[in-house]
Amino acid sequence: AMPVTDDVEVNVAVRYDDYSDFGDNTAPKISLRWQALDNLVVRASYSEAFRAPGLDELNAADSFSAEDAIDYVNGETTSKQFDTWYRANADLGPETSEYTNFGIAWDVTDNFGIKLDYFNLKIDDVIQTKTVQALIEDEQRGELTALSADADTSNTTFYLKRSPSGKLIEAGTGYYNGAGFDIEGIDL
Repeated sequence: AMPVTDDVEVNVAVRYDDYSDFGDNTAPKISLRWQALDNLVVRASYSEAFRAPGLDELNAADSFSAEDAIDYVNGETTSKQFDTWYRANADLGPETSEYTNFGIAWDVTDNFGIKLDYFNLKIDDVIQTKTVQALIEDEQRGELTALSADADTSNTTFYLKRSPSGKLIEAGTGYYNGAGFDIEGIDL
């Protein structure tokens, strides 16, 4: 915390993480607080964050399940369960985020105050799993090619196995870094 003047304070922070099984990251934060009037504060902040993948997301043993999906590629129109193998992803990257906030706090009277804040949160590379339905949609768009029923998938995370007739026999999925999202709004 650094007082710039009697009315202005700047706060600076840095967080460093070092994971023995993943890597490291440095995440900064800076904020400004200005006491514009005795009853009015103006504030702003910017920060970055980091979330390393969990050990299970990186190293868990393969697990079996049955997941519902509609196999549009094979002409199906109703949901069915498909054999699904879930696999960890040793190449999974971290989630990262940026947060920005601007606001004011006004004490109108001793018993009544108003706070108004604008915020923006951007998260990139969200760690998530891909559903079997999403794999089928990837196949429809030409982003994934189905494999034969006897294909070796021991080194493949995302796949669909189909019989010669086109019937979906098995799917493989797991963790990946998705596109992310932005949230912004105003709190009053």
